[in-house]
Amino acid sequence: MLTPPEWPAWALYTFVGVAAFTLCIGLVQFLRDSHRHQHGKNGNGHCHGEIRPSGSAEPEFRAFQRRYLSVYAIIMMADWFQGTNMYT
Repeated sequence: MLTPPEWPAWALYTFVGVAAFTLCIGLVQFLRDSHRHQHGKNGNGHCHGEIRPSGSAEPEFRAFQRRYLSVYAIIMMADWFQGTNMYT
């Protein structure tokens, strides 16, 4: 059987408060986005505020996106590996 951790009261209240706040913010964003998508579509199926690369700019953007995300993933992985040595 699972037993809950023995946390101090202040830590438990802080965790529950931050989790509730995060859940509320996520719910507000979800409702706002779903409302925009239901009521804000124009003739071509995209939302009015949505900006998308088109024509000749799209392949260049996709190449930049792949290059950026690959460097970002390498940096995050290196930071994750280094973090294990900080507390030992």
